[in-house]
Parts: sequence; C-alpha cells; structure tokens
Amino acid sequence: MGEALARAGPRAGLIKAAIQFEHGDEVIVMADRVLMSKILDNLLNNVLTYGDRPPTIRVEARRDSDQVATS
Repeated sequence: MGEALARAGPRAGLIKAAIQFEHGDEVIVMADRVLMSKILDNLLNNVLTYGDRPPTIRVEARRDSDQVATS
C-alpha cells in the first residue's frame, strides 16, 4: 500500500491533495502483488482525477478479527 501512495504522491502534490495513511498493527495480506498494485493505483488515480478539489484521501488498514478491512 505504501508503494501505491508513494507513486500517487507527486500527482497529489500538483493538485494540492492531502494523502493520509493510517495503520495499526502490521497487516499481512496474501494476494497477487501486481494485481493489488494495479487496483490501488486505479483507486488513487480515480480520486485524484474525479474527486473534489483539492481532495483529501484517507487510507486506513486495520485488522478486524481474521479479515483485513480497508476504508
């Protein structure tokens, strides 16, 4: 997740968007790394393209029992 946020950082800076990343305990996700990167890149790109100006992006990763929840 941190890599996707880092890739979005320069573009966010251009439009003065705020990116906040909140995480509690370490969260381990077993998933295809390339596919997850594409999904996160697309979500961040959509917010930066179509969100309010300037958008505030809040990414949260937390462990909720045996599942990972993001918002």
